[in-house]
Amino acid sequence: ESSLTGESMPVAKAPIENHHVEYSPIAHKKSTLFAGTTILESEEMDDQISKENRSQKLALVLQTGANTSKGEQLRSILFSVAPLFKFDIQVRIVIGILCLYSVFGFVITLHFLATDQISGWFYAMYVVSSSLPPLLPTV
Repeated sequence: ESSLTGESMPVAKAPIENHHVEYSPIAHKKSTLFAGTTILESEEMDDQISKENRSQKLALVLQTGANTSKGEQLRSILFSVAPLFKFDIQVRIVIGILCLYSVFGFVITLHFLATDQISGWFYAMYVVSSSLPPLLPTV
């Protein structure tokens, strides 16, 4: 458990007291053992255990692999979802507005410079390139 919680001291665990209640890792945290747990000492809870089985303890494995707490941590690191910031949403709106502005400027420039189509085309392209700054998404 120390690798999950950062505890440097051993944590005492106890058996589940009410056996008729359905097991829950949250409700029975004091009875849950995690992967890599080393049992330092234990107490005999039942006098009917034979002498040859006194050194053996019984535990039920509920989760293995990626379903364990360590597996969830590893999945969250390896397959993390990039956070979506307010800036990411707003920059798309700003770029959309600037695209509409550049299309409008392109059409107006071609309309007013219709007599000289070649220079009108280049001037309209200049209007588009100046209305869409290339470094806007990195700001």
